[in-house]
Amino acid sequence: MGGARPLMSRPCTVQLQFSPGLLQAAMRSMQGRAAGADDWRPSEMSHLPCSWWDLASQLWSTILEVRRVPCIWKRARVALLWKARQKTRPISLLPAMWRAGCRVLKDQLRPWIESWQESHVMGGLPATSVATSLMQIRRAFDEGCSCFAQLDISSYFDSIGPFVLRRCMEHLHLPQEISDLLGHFYQGAQRIFCMSQALSGRWREISMGIAQGCPLSPMLASAIGHIWCSWIRSSGPSDGPRCLSYVDDRTLWVPAGSPSTLLQPALHSSQEFDRAFGFALSLDKSAIVTRDPDPHADALAAEFGFKRATTLEILGVLAPFTSEWSLLKFQVDKALARLRLLRTVTSSRSVHCHLVASLVSPCFAWAAGFARPEPCDLSRVRGAVVDLFGKSFTGQ
Repeated sequence: MGGARPLMSRPCTVQLQFSPGLLQAAMRSMQGRAAGADDWRPSEMSHLPCSWWDLASQLWSTILEVRRVPCIWKRARVALLWKARQKTRPISLLPAMWRAGCRVLKDQLRPWIESWQESHVMGGLPATSVATSLMQIRRAFDEGCSCFAQLDISSYFDSIGPFVLRRCMEHLHLPQEISDLLGHFYQGAQRIFCMSQALSGRWREISMGIAQGCPLSPMLASAIGHIWCSWIRSSGPSDGPRCLSYVDDRTLWVPAGSPSTLLQPALHSSQEFDRAFGFALSLDKSAIVTRDPDPHADALAAEFGFKRATTLEILGVLAPFTSEWSLLKFQVDKALARLRLLRTVTSSRSVHCHLVASLVSPCFAWAAGFARPEPCDLSRVRGAVVDLFGKSFTGQ
């Protein structure tokens, strides 16, 4: 195809090693996290003596050398958390020692990540965040881009198979010992499911998916997102649609002044990619979004089964083209309820300040550089804060 560019990744040298200090620091960073199926809690393990961490470091060094993990580490308790539309999100509670070791490995894999990471891939990677993703969308708006495609992959983590994972990591030159270790970790993996304090009847062996709850999973998922972006860019002309991948959320848009029909070949390329990788889109979350009425965009939405919209909904933000952005799922009643309940927890003003900063402010301030709640909702929250602190309220 004209203008095609090869999908390339630069091999790099990565030093992988374990030490008692690195493992213990990784465990301490998980204070308050739940135990895995082995019931070893990070908060308890971090207090084990230095001699124990010496042996733990030797164990992980051997695991990396032989590229095999203890069978008990392949077991995880999966907590099913309710989502909208009566769906659930599976969070895998893996053994704390596996999580700690993976945190160490993830930090040391940074040179590998930098060998392929580009600005179109966000989430689960160093120096990326929701804010850096929204910044790209804001810039596209400012440049006059007015035609977008939102693509949401259904059950993304659960749809990544071992063959696809291995081939993708080989393509990106993931160190072979890590690739082999992951292959053994997921081979014969077992899960028991937990929901509303009830457990499934027995352990079940799984053959698909990567664990949401493993420190390496967001990085691996984003690496596949990078391959998707590279495929889209290599399948069309250099002035074709731009793309952005944030874990399981994809966004395409055409340059300012270009017709919406430019999206069609990119969407077909994306379809080919998904068929090859075994992915499926959530059609109720996928949309063609334009600022102005556009019959070609209407036809695109009908062809691919997407919704048709005039406002972009991306990463928890409602982004209209001609007015201020707002938060998509902000619930003012939840913030007000938390403020009311703080009175029953403690009378300490310093503790109140800490709890407001950790439990209330993030509800509306997490995207403060780009979006905010309605002014009337912010006024209600401010009134509740004034009521909580009384005369000691300074507004800071």
